[in-house]
Amino acid sequence: MGFYVVKSLIKGGVKVCSLIRDSSRESSVQRLHSLGAQLVTGDLLEPDSYAHVLKDVSYVFHCAALHKIWTRDVNLLYRTNVNATRMLLELAARQNVEQFVYTSSIKTIGLLPGKGPSDETVRYNLWEQDTDYGKTKHLAEEFLLNSDSQVLIKILNPSTVIGPGDESLTPMMRIISDFLQGKVKVSINTSTGFVDAEDVGWAHFLALEKAKPKQRYILNAVNWTMDELFALLSQYTQIPAPRFKVPYCLAYPVAYVSLAMSAVTKDEPVVIPHSLNIARKMPSYNGKKAARELGIQYRDVRLSLKETVEWLQHHQGR
Repeated sequence: MGFYVVKSLIKGGVKVCSLIRDSSRESSVQRLHSLGAQLVTGDLLEPDSYAHVLKDVSYVFHCAALHKIWTRDVNLLYRTNVNATRMLLELAARQNVEQFVYTSSIKTIGLLPGKGPSDETVRYNLWEQDTDYGKTKHLAEEFLLNSDSQVLIKILNPSTVIGPGDESLTPMMRIISDFLQGKVKVSINTSTGFVDAEDVGWAHFLALEKAKPKQRYILNAVNWTMDELFALLSQYTQIPAPRFKVPYCLAYPVAYVSLAMSAVTKDEPVVIPHSLNIARKMPSYNGKKAARELGIQYRDVRLSLKETVEWLQHHQGR
């Protein structure tokens, strides 16, 4: 997603300096370089490695996060998503940065099962049930909302971002990738929101002028059930959608067994109980505030999904 943010900022006339890691994929580095961004190598967890860059910076866009539903190193998850956010804001304040635009997550929006899509007024109400990823994004967002920093803080909450070029494979992109390889044999009764990656990138540019400080903006174009997602994927690929839907009474035992096995094998579990806790609430989101106040005109995500499928097919075939 960071690529699309950089692309939109440069399109909007903003000079961009992008932080990359020593371990960044060469293809990702080349894509950023092709946009005309200045690239600086550093480590988000080591502010001294990039502090010098902020001396002449007006705006900080914090898009970096460890997006893992499960990880063996939970401490790294909290250090990356929470502590690094705090350190970056503090450094930005010392360097007199004007605005801090934070890419939060739909995970920080509370859910109201059976009462329709959640909007920005619904506070996070999932702590006891959520994954550590969801908790870290909530903690980082709460820190920013309660900060007394003089920097103007803007917060964007993208739902599931769909678009070609995501080599890191987020959890949803991995599901789509697995579907294309014929690995998805079952479905589950859940839903979530989706938004085009280009729209998310452009929202970051628009936030500079139009977003109100310390307000949340959900970026969401459509809510789909998993069955609707798989039906579209089947339409684009001719790969049959899974016919069997796993009931939660069976899904939970599988999740606990998978989690226990991962402790032995060190492999990532297929599913974890905390993910099911959220899935069974049938999440859905209202992205109208961003359309109204930022001016986002959401693209048809079906087109985004089709382009993503074509990119993954080419990428997997190499």
